[in-house]
Amino acid sequence: MALIGVTYNEHVRILARSHDVPASVERALLYLMEQAISSNQSVERPATAALGGPVIIMPLTAEHRPVGALALVGTSGRSHFRPDEVERLTTFADQASIAIGQAQLYARAMESKRHAESRLAQLEALNTVARTFVTSLDAHRLLADFVRQLAAVLPMTHAAIFLNDHEGGEHLWPPVYQWPNSPLAPLAINDVPEVQRALSRGDLVHVLPLSGSSPQAAHLAQQWGVRAYLIVPLRTRQQPVGVLLVGHAQAEPTITAEEAQLATSLASFAAAAVENLRLYEELDQKSRQLAAIVRDIGDGVIVADAHLRIMLVNPAARAISA
Repeated sequence: MALIGVTYNEHVRILARSHDVPASVERALLYLMEQAISSNQSVERPATAALGGPVIIMPLTAEHRPVGALALVGTSGRSHFRPDEVERLTTFADQASIAIGQAQLYARAMESKRHAESRLAQLEALNTVARTFVTSLDAHRLLADFVRQLAAVLPMTHAAIFLNDHEGGEHLWPPVYQWPNSPLAPLAINDVPEVQRALSRGDLVHVLPLSGSSPQAAHLAQQWGVRAYLIVPLRTRQQPVGVLLVGHAQAEPTITAEEAQLATSLASFAAAAVENLRLYEELDQKSRQLAAIVRDIGDGVIVADAHLRIMLVNPAARAISA
């Protein structure tokens, strides 16, 4: 009987076996494998009633460190392994070590490739969102592109964006954007402690309704139809402008530190774009008001820019110059 075990999170996990092994025998062999790996030396045991035959454990190494072990249990009629058998077993263990080393090298290469592809996707998402935010004044398009790019890099099935009122009060308007459309009611900041914490501290808050979240947060998850969600504050100049909710309907999304950083970066773009849109709307409104005042004033008014280009002529000025 032969078994191959590999180290995994400081423990040995059986990777392959030639025969089914009773649980008690497997536990004993795992213990001997751990000894061989920790000492990086072979371990031999004589035949016993429990194991049924002699045992030899060979450590498997990759990059000059033990990564696993090969265990061989002889038949019950034998007391030990012959020297030529030990030599062949050593040769086989060396070959297995090479194979494991190549497999680990391939796994690291694939992980590096996946990481590079993930980083590229994240950078492309940031670039796309940034380009959209500086070239468009369409709020719905901005937020739709934002959520679309976020969905490409985060595990999510739902997203919603709430913005606070222009006066910086304690209420958030009904969601200005949802994906997909769902019956989410307006939020009051003080009604959900997790939302209040995200906005006041500027931190991401992971809401797991079954793991100690507030009843209000759990009710919001039930209303929205998600098992868990992430609250991402939207802040600009250290002031909150709203929150982004990212949820998953089937599972509790696992957000890595890298994904959390990406969500924060994208949220900062969104917050800045929202603030710029609000400033543009205020300037446009004031410009319209000023134009209306100048148009209706009784005196003739001509407005020019710094290069003396005429920008506005009111009706009274036209009448004077006619």
